[in-house]
Amino acid sequence: MNGIRMIGRASVLSLLLMIWSGGPVKADGPLVWDQPVSGVLKANEAEKYDLTVTRPSKLTVDVSGFGENTRVTLQDERGKQVLYQSVTSDGVRPAQAVLSEYVEPGNYRLVVAEYILSKRPAAYTLRATADTITTDDQEPNNGTLEAQVLPFQQAVRGMLSAQDEKDIYQVNAPKNGKLSLAIDTYLRGNATISLTDSLNENVFSSYLVSEEKSPGKFRRAVYVEAGTYFLTLSRTSTQTGRYQVQTALQPVTTNEQEPNDGVLEATRLLFAQSYSGLLTWQDHHDYYRVTLPKKSRVTFDVTTMIDPSMTIEWTDSMNKSLYYRSLSGSEKTPGRWKDSLELPKGTYYFRIGSSYYSGYYRFRMTASHLFPVLQINPVKAGARQVSGTTEKNATVRVTINQRTYTQIANQTGRYTFSIPVAQRGTKITISSENRYGKITKQIYVTR
Repeated sequence: MNGIRMIGRASVLSLLLMIWSGGPVKADGPLVWDQPVSGVLKANEAEKYDLTVTRPSKLTVDVSGFGENTRVTLQDERGKQVLYQSVTSDGVRPAQAVLSEYVEPGNYRLVVAEYILSKRPAAYTLRATADTITTDDQEPNNGTLEAQVLPFQQAVRGMLSAQDEKDIYQVNAPKNGKLSLAIDTYLRGNATISLTDSLNENVFSSYLVSEEKSPGKFRRAVYVEAGTYFLTLSRTSTQTGRYQVQTALQPVTTNEQEPNDGVLEATRLLFAQSYSGLLTWQDHHDYYRVTLPKKSRVTFDVTTMIDPSMTIEWTDSMNKSLYYRSLSGSEKTPGRWKDSLELPKGTYYFRIGSSYYSGYYRFRMTASHLFPVLQINPVKAGARQVSGTTEKNATVRVTINQRTYTQIANQTGRYTFSIPVAQRGTKITISSENRYGKITKQIYVTR
């Protein structure tokens, strides 16, 4: 149970020596919490009280008096000054001060002293209270070696006190994904929030301004790779108080092959396959390699969920830029871009990157040199068939007079369609499609 003991009267010089040395002073009388205590001091006199705080608390001292210069000091068991206030009265009306501080369990010394040059006796009354603060943080947690593991999807309450300038939590991400942080601070001033990785590299840092009754709210999400991270909450100066932190991890599954952070590590692309990747705070670029055995038109279809933007770029084997574009998007409104490049035989690199933002993306590529070859036999007026050759097992479609017919080419690549009697000048559209893409041609019925 929190408790107070009265020590007795001593000179201000003795008090200053005790504070400077941090030496213990024995008490010789109990004092009850939340009960007023009164006294009268002459110049250069002091009353001292021992306080025992058994739980994390907000300690409040309410003092009033008629002294010319009555000084109230609270120090902890290490001799550190926790509170200080000078109270000055005109001798007719009492001066009042209410001091409070968030403190850790321990022994404290409360001293009421009158200035050495005061000319009249200083009557005073004080009352001390300690309101317990319920916390979940496990002290000590002031460094990465003693960091408290932060569970996902669970609110953790903590306190930064006069003795505790920072709390460090360990965040274990078992998979790549989106790490979300929700932090509410009730500190009386600024708090610093930072996230670092296991190599002490800074992921981000931010300042948050708050008050006890007007909490500061911090919401941020960052894409991270699987690993260990450390979340640090720290205060500035004497701006102590409570906070609450909650984290969540949303795994992101991709099929990219890491590392692929440069042309020497570029992933070899297969056409007509879907790829997905993730840019994180430490992985700003992904590279893919394309090899063309002949001249071809390469079509790329890209979808981005990286908010607010990312870039795509094509370069050749000499690192010459052939194509560059910025794409905007977000998780809720993905951005999409489809375009094509006609490239000669050679090796090329496709880069997806973002220097400042993280998130995931998808893309798919096709190349015209892999499309099926399509040959169509001439169709004359009065004919009842359309025939030709293409790649075996390709899907062939014929459109004539707004009607479409579909079949699969046989093992030798031949196809034959029965059609209504062909009329001279009628347009016939024929397409052949394989897993890489589609080629389309048109012919007209001749005489």
